[in-house]
Amino acid sequence: PLMARIQAWTTAADFFSSRKEFDRAVDGYNRAIALLTTRSPDLDFRLADTLIRAGRFQEALDWAEGMQVSAHQSLIRGRAHLETGDSGEALEDFTEANRLWPNNAYARYYTAVAAERQGQIDRAIEEYRYAIRIDADATDAALRLTHYYLARNEGRKALQILALTGPTNPAAFEVRLAIARIGGRIGRPGYSANLFEGFAPESTAPAEGLAAAAPGT
Repeated sequence: PLMARIQAWTTAADFFSSRKEFDRAVDGYNRAIALLTTRSPDLDFRLADTLIRAGRFQEALDWAEGMQVSAHQSLIRGRAHLETGDSGEALEDFTEANRLWPNNAYARYYTAVAAERQGQIDRAIEEYRYAIRIDADATDAALRLTHYYLARNEGRKALQILALTGPTNPAAFEVRLAIARIGGRIGRPGYSANLFEGFAPESTAPAEGLAAAAPGT
């Protein structure tokens, strides 16, 4: 059946994407889309996202032209422009994406990155905060925001932000190291207790955590 073939190609593409075999994932999504009788916003976005991850930025921009969801278009354009070094254009794209899709943690995160590259630090800080409020574990926004607090010698605020994250955060291990390091620095070593439980016995994680906390302690 047609739907089974579409689902099979989509599943294969998702699998290749999870393995970071992005060109094979692009091929899978294209094969699924070719079987459709009408455009699918979901598959459109997955393909464009994978094109960007594959480094095929112009193809992503070209594909975005035919996307039906305006918020998707703006987000894809912004990411492509950000990856090619045009942070000013990217910031405009992400600003539009935020207007259309205000509670998207990824859009807020990329807005912050673009603002950073444009030297708009106050806006970057606010957008990182917004991204964290939406979903603290979607991105490494908490870790990035921490650097600004540490630059202002506001270690306790940095710890409060990092404490909002969980084990599914893409930078979970780096977050734990940062908590250990900052906790030792500001005299709160309790923050490093049990941070590295759950790792395999042969893991170096506990030792790395102790090393991070040691200088301040």
